[in-house]
Amino acid sequence: PFERVHFSKTLFFFNADDARQVAWVKKHYADFNHVKFILTGGDVRVAAELFGRIYFDVNGLISTKLHIKHVPSIVNQDGLYWQVREVGVFDE
Repeated sequence: PFERVHFSKTLFFFNADDARQVAWVKKHYADFNHVKFILTGGDVRVAAELFGRIYFDVNGLISTKLHIKHVPSIVNQDGLYWQVREVGVFDE
């Protein structure tokens, strides 16, 4: 229904058990407006202390629907489609 509704949020999918992913999210999330953090793994309470409100992708339902294979990933609306960017995280 993107013809009628615009999704203004940027979704950050990441695994909070991976310190490299957490560091990457900390470094880059401020570059985006209206971010929602979605965990694919890790402790929600610990992640919430770092980022505020956290959502958990229970059983991979959301990431499966968006065809996300690797995290961290950034997802936002691009016209009538979802844009999914899977990010390679190395020692930054």
